[in-house]
Amino acid sequence: MKFLTILVALAATPTAATASETDVANPDAVRSMISAKVSSEIGAQWVPTALKIAQIESRMQCNPHGNTRHHGIFQVGDPARFGISPSAAHTCSGGIAAGVAHMASCIRMGANNARRMMICHNAGNPFARRVERAYRIALR
Repeated sequence: MKFLTILVALAATPTAATASETDVANPDAVRSMISAKVSSEIGAQWVPTALKIAQIESRMQCNPHGNTRHHGIFQVGDPARFGISPSAAHTCSGGIAAGVAHMASCIRMGANNARRMMICHNAGNPFARRVERAYRIALR
């Protein structure tokens, strides 16, 4: 009986992993994770753009359900191209890392402002002429 009581107590006690999973369900925690990663990797000037892209792509959900071809909070099509496995991209930190890596590649391709960054994220090229409706609305 004592052994069963200990097991029940251990099962009921939240672990560090459980607490961190609870934090990423909070949109403010996700915003701060994105802000920190973007600031450290590509610069603080890209934080508002990254937040807007994450809002359009997944509504700030770390593991959105839907299209299986795109992964994580930024809905990156091929996270392996940036050294992140598709399964890791479904975690909050992995999805953010894949999105920031994609933004960095857009900068290397010539995205020098928010408009070109958003076009590049959606179309794969900062100079593309056609983007999805959600991006056309955001770019107005």
